[in-house]
Amino acid sequence: MKDRMKSLQEIWKKMKDKVKDWRKRMSFQGKPFGRGWYKLSDKPVPRVKRKKHVLAAFLMLSLILVAAVVVGQNQRAERIKFEPLDSHVSGIDQEENREAAADKGSGQESLSQGDLALGLEKDLSIPTGQAELLESFTWPVNGKITAKFHQVYSHENQYRLHDGVDIEAPSGQEVRAALGGTVEKVEMNATLGETVVLSHAAGIETIYGNLTEVQVLPGEQVEKGQVIAAIGDTAHLDASQGYFLHFGVRVEGQYRDPQEYLP
Repeated sequence: MKDRMKSLQEIWKKMKDKVKDWRKRMSFQGKPFGRGWYKLSDKPVPRVKRKKHVLAAFLMLSLILVAAVVVGQNQRAERIKFEPLDSHVSGIDQEENREAAADKGSGQESLSQGDLALGLEKDLSIPTGQAELLESFTWPVNGKITAKFHQVYSHENQYRLHDGVDIEAPSGQEVRAALGGTVEKVEMNATLGETVVLSHAAGIETIYGNLTEVQVLPGEQVEKGQVIAAIGDTAHLDASQGYFLHFGVRVEGQYRDPQEYLP
């Protein structure tokens, strides 16, 4: 620290010498600039005196700023403490060993970090009876898919994960049951608007959202291909907007990609 202060004093001395040299160069016939070389009087001009004061203040401020930067860097360097890398490495190795031993003991596989970040469910094995039933799906409406399963979309700066598919369709087009089953629920959903949920055999459910003119009641039996409602514009928080059908599939309470089962 003493060496730094000594170097700052040397810098200040050099700056003073430069100022003296500048004043000598600006002199006229032995009189300093501003002391009346163009007048008969030797009375100093107040404006020139003010300029000298401003210059001195500027030099002093520069010196203070340089000193503050040097001292601040020195204090910052003293606050930084480095820990040996070996301690971190050994801690990481011990943690990895414990995790490996736990994995061997349980014999269970954990989800990958990428799957956890996206919130995806693990694949469910479908029994033979379910597979045969899922193969008999029919399209609830004819149209182009505008939003796919597990597509990430945002609404009012909130990101959501799409749990079905959106099928584009004109207003009022008939919506038909993809499978025969029982009407489990008819409700006004906050995300999907007017919604119908059908339950089928083997723990399968189909969800129909953004509807209007619903023609079924809870507990009613419906046949495959039966008209249950019409396309509306009641879903204001879904991935698509306007006239479309939100169609979802759940197997044992887990959402599945409807495109895997539609013909």
